[in-house]
Amino acid sequence: MKYEDLPKRWKEKLKVYLKTKKRDTLRADDFDDSSVKVKFDDGSICEFNYAFVIPAPEFDEVGIFTEHCGYHLMWFNQYTAIYVNGKRLPTQKIKSEYEALIKKK
Repeated sequence: MKYEDLPKRWKEKLKVYLKTKKRDTLRADDFDDSSVKVKFDDGSICEFNYAFVIPAPEFDEVGIFTEHCGYHLMWFNQYTAIYVNGKRLPTQKIKSEYEALIKKK
């Protein structure tokens, strides 16, 4: 999907991500040569080059933003394994830290 197609909740999430750059849309120079691989609990795999990840445990989603292949929103649960440049993101830890933060509020 393109920026215009992102749900409002993700446009806001992207704005927060880009806040230090003082803009709310992505440009080509926001992407480096990182690769992102997602492995699902059924064994399915998808992989993107020139991409980065924004976890959103509050939506039970993860956003994968690519330079050439659009933006992708995927279900985010304890069985989803996300790798950036071969290193696994601690998805369970991200989710549990977010849930602990919400309980404190």
